[in-house]
Amino acid sequence: MYNKDLVPENEAPKEWKDLLNPKWKGKIAMPDWTASTSPMIVYKMLRDVYGTEFLKNAGEQDFVVHKAHGAAANAVATGECAISFEMLSDRIAVQVKKGAPVGYSVPSPTTFNPRQIGIPKGAPHPNAARLLIEFVLSPEGQKMYNLGYWLYSFRPGITYPKEMYPFDKIKVYDFTPEMWIKFTEELPSLIEEATKFWRKK
Repeated sequence: MYNKDLVPENEAPKEWKDLLNPKWKGKIAMPDWTASTSPMIVYKMLRDVYGTEFLKNAGEQDFVVHKAHGAAANAVATGECAISFEMLSDRIAVQVKKGAPVGYSVPSPTTFNPRQIGIPKGAPHPNAARLLIEFVLSPEGQKMYNLGYWLYSFRPGITYPKEMYPFDKIKVYDFTPEMWIKFTEELPSLIEEATKFWRKK
């Protein structure tokens, strides 16, 4: 995500390595990786694809760290920061709908954060919960999420707002179920490593 008033479209980062350009030093918004799993999912992907040297070099950019994605998105929208290191699609949607001067790109590969829905054991109203799940997973429910929050669906036949990046053009880094389990186990050590590499400003 980038601020169009500060970053011409032809200069906006398109790939992960573009974020290492020295001109972005001190101008990159970053959600706090110790408080949100999403930055760490990206961290793990970049670690696998580019190695730890890339992550160390990224740390030299002096990220402007914010407590959450919403705050980081606001920083870009208001011009406090020129770009964000990574951003959730629903936070971009909020800024676009507000008319903020923001644009975005989708580097390859990128990650999806799967959204889960289920019924807890012992739920007081399991039948009502089943009805909710049926609606959320229905074409109508999935369309509501896509239009309102820019969330992609794996359900066939779902259409997206024109502002969303085409689903079929996204190159997704495939986290297998086994990789998700391993990621969960490694998360504390990955956070510790990221904190060592990425200096907070």
